Amino acid sequence: MAHKVIDLHCDSVFYIMEGKDLLKPVDNIHVDLPRLKAGRVALQVFAVYVPPDTEKDKAFHFTEVGIDAIDVFAKSHEDLALVETAAELKNILSSEKVGIMLAIENGLAIEESLDKLNHFRKRKVRIMTLVHSQHMSWIESCTGTGKFISDNGRSLSSLGEKIIDAMNDLGIIPDVSHSSEAAFWEIIKRSKKPVIA
Repeated sequence: MAHKVIDLHCDSVFYIMEGKDLLKPVDNIHVDLPRLKAGRVALQVFAVYVPPDTEKDKAFHFTEVGIDAIDVFAKSHEDLALVETAAELKNILSSEKVGIMLAIENGLAIEESLDKLNHFRKRKVRIMTLVHSQHMSWIESCTGTGKFISDNGRSLSSLGEKIIDAMNDLGIIPDVSHSSEAAFWEIIKRSKKPVIA
């Protein structure tokens, strides 16, 4: 029996939001349903990328729109299914369906709010990339400009520590991609559960 693929990141939600029909082959992009099926992809993680220049008070709404688009896409074909749990993934692996898991790329999405993080978990988000190309108040980016200053003198602030703790409690996997090396090690020390990159 041929192996199946689990791909932990794609940015194709932007194409869905632009109105492209990913149920059929689409030129000049990498992910659509025919390609997923041909590649024997059992699980595709769709990440809602929040550009770092998104106004802080608009990042949550921007992310909601992206999650809505992925949700509609996942429900648009019998060969697609949202996957949230290990049991659901096992069912997908024993079928010919393609599972879709929700992720957020850039912790800017939560607007420094643990309540908003909790809201996204209720929306079935299972992975969050903590930072992207700019520092935030609670975490240092590997490419951010200017000196990062936090309340505790480390690359992961006190709020950042609370966010990691909450992600562990909620079952959201921290993605350390784009974190500074110092922040990476702070996250590794803080997290009680596995992280990914």
